Amino acid sequence: MQSESPKLYLLYENLLTVYKTIVECFLKSEFLLLPDEELLKIDFVNDENHLPLKDMYFGGNFAALLTKKKHNMERDKIIETQNSCLQFYIESLRQLQNRFSFEDEELQKMKSLHFLNPATILNNSLKARLPGLCSQDMTELDR
Repeated sequence: MQSESPKLYLLYENLLTVYKTIVECFLKSEFLLLPDEELLKIDFVNDENHLPLKDMYFGGNFAALLTKKKHNMERDKIIETQNSCLQFYIESLRQLQNRFSFEDEELQKMKSLHFLNPATILNNSLKARLPGLCSQDMTELDR
């Protein structure tokens, strides 16, 4: 995706969001409560860290298909499909880690660039700490 202005400040945050979204689909819920730094260190390949197959999230379409055709589908085929989806999740996280090292000190510094994100600037907690930063009425900015 191209942009007319640099968006590097979004990279770390967006990739972390993708990582967490994938992890939420198949890891045990206790890991989801960990701080980001610890979550990134969890061995997502280890079966002991996974939810049971029946509790993993494989998307709304898959759930609807199971509900609709449950009696017509062989149990082995369902498990095979779920395992394929799980392997896709695992490979997705591997590829993400191969392409972006969350632990790299230089890349860690990108976290501190979040203040460049207009959404962060307009965040109410930031506005409260810096009165006068922008008008409470956003339509005033256009005048």
